[in-house]
Parts: sequence; structure tokens; C-alpha cells
Amino acid sequence: MSDNNRVFISCVSREFQHPGAPFAGLREHLARQLVRADCEVKWQEVFRQPGDDTDTVRKVGDYVRNCAAVIHLIGEQPGDPANAKAVVDFLQAEPTFLNNYPELRAALGDLSDLTYTQWEAFQALHHGVRLFLYVTPAGIAAQLRHTRRHRGPA
Repeated sequence: MSDNNRVFISCVSREFQHPGAPFAGLREHLARQLVRADCEVKWQEVFRQPGDDTDTVRKVGDYVRNCAAVIHLIGEQPGDPANAKAVVDFLQAEPTFLNNYPELRAALGDLSDLTYTQWEAFQALHHGVRLFLYVTPAGIAAQLRHTRRHRGPA
């Protein structure tokens, strides 16, 4: 794990940022507080290029690799499915993805059902970055499968 001041905030913007969202502005508020504490803070949209997201998963993973922490906000909405080409691009760059978590890696299968936001949390695990999860009451039921993956086998 890195000992720097980088923090990545992982969340679905439609739920934790956009006006009218259930937790409107939360990501921005959290980022402001972390910046005041001398942290460098980023989130997924910083890495996206309009019209081309074929390497977004890798770009985010490269940043997460050097973070001190990832804060993963889990709400009712899982987010947008990752671009299939972006997944292939990332896995070519990281062929040992989650090798330290073989049961989890097996449970994730071909990774085709992961959203961008879910990828961010699993990239933190892969790179050995501290991962902080916050699950909203609505997210507990709506994303039960995702949260169970983080708890490991029962």
C-alpha cells in the first residue's frame, strides 16, 4: 500500500453527486474535506474522455494502485456497466487481477457484470489499497450480492 495522500472516491454520481440525487453533493463535500486535510482526491469521471471509455478501467486502476485509500460509497444504484473493451484492456495490463483472492476472483466469473463503480472497489483490493465501504440503507438490499463479495465466503 502507498503511504501518500491520494484518495479515490468511488460512487455512482447519479446517487451521490448530481442535483436532485438522494445524496446530492456528498462526493463533492467529502472531496472538499479531504482536500482540506491535504489529500489529493479523484473520482472516475476525471479519467473518462468524451466518446471513448475503452481504457477507463485501466486509467482508474493505475491511479488506484498508488492511492492511500479508496472510499467506496454503495447506494441503491450499481452504476453503469463497464465497457467490454475497457475490461479487456485492463485485464491485458493486469493479468494477475485478484490472484491473492482466488475465491473472490472465481466468484466474479468473467467480470462482465461489474459496473465501473464496482471495478473501483475490486481494484483497491487487487492493489492492496485500504478500502472503506459505506452502504446506504437502500444499498444494503439493492446491492446485496456486491456487498457480500466484499465480506468473503460465509
